[in-house]
Amino acid sequence: MHNTTVSQYIYIMKSITDDQIAQFRHDLRHFTRWMDKINKASCRHEINVAQCHIMMELGTQSQMTVNDLAHQMKLDKSTISRQVESVVAAEMATRIPGQEDRRKVEVSLSKKGHKLYNQINKEMDQHFASAFAGISSQDIDTFLTVFSKLSNQEIQTNE
Repeated sequence: MHNTTVSQYIYIMKSITDDQIAQFRHDLRHFTRWMDKINKASCRHEINVAQCHIMMELGTQSQMTVNDLAHQMKLDKSTISRQVESVVAAEMATRIPGQEDRRKVEVSLSKKGHKLYNQINKEMDQHFASAFAGISSQDIDTFLTVFSKLSNQEIQTNE
């Protein structure tokens, strides 16, 4: 209940039952295990899962600072710095010194990193496409809307 006021909590509790919360948490545990399995399967290439997550974030941006990456991934800077170093050492990313401030270093995917990023993305897309097979377009739209709202709510309450 990070930063959620008591009145917000009471309002939330009126709109969802204990059984619904229990069902959601149960389904979320299963979903999380499934995601772990997909991550391990898709990120099995020359990198570990933590490095894969960094590459997935870097692949969505042209370049990012380590601070921005840590903020985006909700991890501390020292953890991200170590993982970024390993991604750079694997020649999947490069460090770019800041033009105005040489202490500010940006990180971006290398050519090799982009190739692997595209391959991993394609594999993950295939996993999700098969997961959504047989589900109506309307149900998918509803799921994506609710999931986005939950994700944005989490982001707002934890910033």
